[in-house]
Amino acid sequence: MKCSYGIRRIVRIKSSCEKIRSSRILNEAPVECDSVSHSGIKKNEICRACFSLRDIFFASYPEGLDDRLPFKKAGISDKVFVVPDMSPYKKRKVRILNGAHTGFTLGAYLAGRDIVRDCMEDDKIRGFMNKMLYEEVIPTLPLDKDDLLAFASAVQDRFNNPFVDHQLMSISLNSSSKWKARNMPSFLTYIEEQKELPACLTMSLAFYIAFYSNDLQELNDSGLVAKRPDGSCYTISDDRWILEFYWERKDLSAKELVHDVLSNENLWDQDLTQIPGLEDAVAADLEMIREKGAEEAFASCL
Repeated sequence: MKCSYGIRRIVRIKSSCEKIRSSRILNEAPVECDSVSHSGIKKNEICRACFSLRDIFFASYPEGLDDRLPFKKAGISDKVFVVPDMSPYKKRKVRILNGAHTGFTLGAYLAGRDIVRDCMEDDKIRGFMNKMLYEEVIPTLPLDKDDLLAFASAVQDRFNNPFVDHQLMSISLNSSSKWKARNMPSFLTYIEEQKELPACLTMSLAFYIAFYSNDLQELNDSGLVAKRPDGSCYTISDDRWILEFYWERKDLSAKELVHDVLSNENLWDQDLTQIPGLEDAVAADLEMIREKGAEEAFASCL
């Protein structure tokens, strides 16, 4: 039986049972239980696992699994949880880990950063990310707050990994659907509960629009070519119709572009201009990014 949630692979489990290593944190994807090497799990045995940073979640925990997976010997049994529903933990991972990436990446690239670790060494960008997570995202999630705070702390540790040069441009791939899936749920829930716009998530939406519209040069077979403030070019990769949408509006003012983006129901499945004050707020943020730069925009949210 295939897992409902899991990781694509575990690099290996050492025969000495000293360590379990996951290749990296990935989007949950189906894997067969016996793809875990040396586990001794039978192919048809139910085993649904979801790796999320340092924790492992099982929706069902077959009898004797402790003897076949070396959680205790590896000293990580306190990180293994049996839960009736893994969806809150998947939501935690998407909203915090993935949402953090998409929330600051596009603005950070316009600010001249190239890899995630560099962003964590920048007080303004790191401060923006933390404010977004701790004040705007975590309050919207239905899990124990201490658990969420610990997870968010682990996310920052992961982003600081000195051995991984995670390129911002690789994270930027398909940012339209990513922002919708990772950031918009927190954004809408915050507005519903707090009756106000979340400053960082609103700026994040402006960063998305700025990244897709900054000094556009051409639309070619590779994607939509834009320029950073330093004059270097970058190529935006997304669905073709989205790239064409931005290219056709390359001469619009910030206010006009924001209106067209927010009212595009093909992008968001709803008309975001109906949210009171949002259109003016995003337009003002976009104008700040264009006139004063992304670094100043990050700082304005702190």
